Amino acid sequence: SLVSILYPSYRLTVDNNEDKAIA
Repeated sequence: SLVSILYPSYRLTVDNNEDKAIA
């Protein structure tokens, strides 16, 4: 997901929620 690239710190969260982590 793009978030994982923009926010490596939230990579773990993004890994679980993917695009949901954007919000």
